Amino acid sequence: VEDFNEPFLDSLSEYDDGRDLSDYDFNKDGFSHCYDDANKRKLAYRYRIIAKRYAQ
Repeated sequence: VEDFNEPFLDSLSEYDDGRDLSDYDFNKDGFSHCYDDANKRKLAYRYRIIAKRYAQ
């Protein structure tokens, strides 16, 4: 799975600003299907937190 998703995940890394996500509320961040920079950043946050949990 990692091999197939890596190019897509790498493309989102430019939108991840490295914010501390320990208190980030994913349920209230307003993420939607719109493909704008704000939602790309929110999607990048989701991928980072999933990758962190997967690595544990």
